[in-house]
Amino acid sequence: MKNKGIQSRFLVADLIRRGGWSGILLLVVGALVYHFNPTPVQTTFPGMVSILRSLLGFQANGFLHAGILLLMVTPLLSLTLVGIFALYQKDWRMSIISASLLIILFITIAVHVSV
Repeated sequence: MKNKGIQSRFLVADLIRRGGWSGILLLVVGALVYHFNPTPVQTTFPGMVSILRSLLGFQANGFLHAGILLLMVTPLLSLTLVGIFALYQKDWRMSIISASLLIILFITIAVHVSV
């Protein structure tokens, strides 16, 4: 049981590390693309289809929005994984803490989107 806890911690840490570095890499590539091909940057957040089209068209907007989205989603995924692993290991305290943090994150996202 102890070994699975250690493996789950490495999995969550690896997710956070890879998600963070990938998001930063996308932002840097977006900044470089913008530097060499200045186009108007879209300030409102587009939908996923628009982001994918911009990425496939090698536009700065796509890289910048994808990097921001990845940096936003990484903590949500890691908190979800921590909660699932805590439930699996019957660590009720940690599962309540991670669920509470997820609720707080979703409330702040909902409030920000509605404003």
